[in-house]
Amino acid sequence: MPAEIQRLANEILKQPEVIEIARQGTPASGVRQVVYPVDTTRKSDLLVHLIEKEQMSKVLVFTRTKNRAEKLATHLNRKGSMAEAIHGDKSQRERTQALLAFRNGDVQVLVATNVAARGLDVKEISHVVNYEMPDAPEDYLHRIGRTARAEKTGDAISLVSSCERESLRNIERYIGTKIRQVVVDGFASSDLGQRIASKAEPSFKTRARRPGQARRPSYSGYTKG
Repeated sequence: MPAEIQRLANEILKQPEVIEIARQGTPASGVRQVVYPVDTTRKSDLLVHLIEKEQMSKVLVFTRTKNRAEKLATHLNRKGSMAEAIHGDKSQRERTQALLAFRNGDVQVLVATNVAARGLDVKEISHVVNYEMPDAPEDYLHRIGRTARAEKTGDAISLVSSCERESLRNIERYIGTKIRQVVVDGFASSDLGQRIASKAEPSFKTRARRPGQARRPSYSGYTKG
């Protein structure tokens, strides 16, 4: 419950009782969370790859902007996944039609902005994808709560670029756990590759030596097994 609503309830109600199923900031136990590090320019291709590989059936994808929601839905349709976008620029009739098609299974992927997805309740969503990470950790919980409803299981996937790592760390602090990261061959973010390479590169340090002693470098680094 948002703090603002809690304050309002305390002002209006007399000695209200609060029943909590789980502590605030806790994802549903049936949600399997995973992070895929990827460059921003490769996100759409990675999403297509994951949809095909995992055979995703009913996918809810979150973007930050209306324009990106439209572009991503168009890209997915071109790649063979039936997709629709819902956002604030769509009429109520268009949003209702898209939502109905998603519920009925006529649309495989629904691409939505945060505003359009508020209060969205669709049964048996198999995957929630954070195409772009939200600013607020509370929004992350709201998003992934669209799957694994009614004690079922579901998958929450986050495509995280280097500039979104701080948002990811804030979310992990909020939910009290580290989210598993998986690197997909051919899609790893470039800065991740640079970090791995820098760890693999040997570094040479010069030890102190006695006069007349030959210079011997010391080696430290990682080697491939």
